Amino acid sequence: MDPATLLTAALVGGASAALKDTVAQAVKDAYAGLKRLVLDGYEKLGRSLQDIEDDPADEDYQRMLEKKAAQSEATEDEALMAQAQALLDLLRQHDPEAASIVLNFDDAEIQGSLEAEDLQATGDVEVSARKAKIGQDVKIKGVQAGSTGPSR
Repeated sequence: MDPATLLTAALVGGASAALKDTVAQAVKDAYAGLKRLVLDGYEKLGRSLQDIEDDPADEDYQRMLEKKAAQSEATEDEALMAQAQALLDLLRQHDPEAASIVLNFDDAEIQGSLEAEDLQATGDVEVSARKAKIGQDVKIKGVQAGSTGPSR
């Protein structure tokens, strides 16, 4: 997973989980720590995070957050990325519904090959390619959604 996508997944998953009363305190604490790192060091990314917290399921907000993450230096911040990975690991363990994969190729123009292999998510896997212009083969295989094993 590229760094911008990883960071976005952690922030969206954390924001979603933080809204639930039943989520483990460790998840809420990890999200709070990641959020603090973002707000303290990356102002533009922090503004997009506020939108995500208002509506974590909004795909436009998610795309904007990922765009801002890709444009920022946040993805090069080792402490921030380690916190994002730790949060994703906790989400997989404590809130499987939040650990989802979304591949959105809507309105994309793909001139070269694109492959995604061995996708596993304890939540949903969603692939969308509405109005996409694809010049060559796209292969997506080995997709598993739902529980990938016993909870710890």
